[in-house]
Amino acid sequence: MTEQALLRSITIGPYQLPNRIFMAPLGRQRSPQRQPNDLVVTYYTQRASAGLIISES
Repeated sequence: MTEQALLRSITIGPYQLPNRIFMAPLGRQRSPQRQPNDLVVTYYTQRASAGLIISES
């Protein structure tokens, strides 16, 4: 895939994504009691601003 294609928007189902760069799932384990907290929300909000992410699979 060329750089131009990678940065082009794409529609997947009902979602219009700004580019074709996806963040794969990562087990960050930033929650001591395994419950989402403010740190987790901030972490994924920052990353999702760039495109699609799949979280904590």
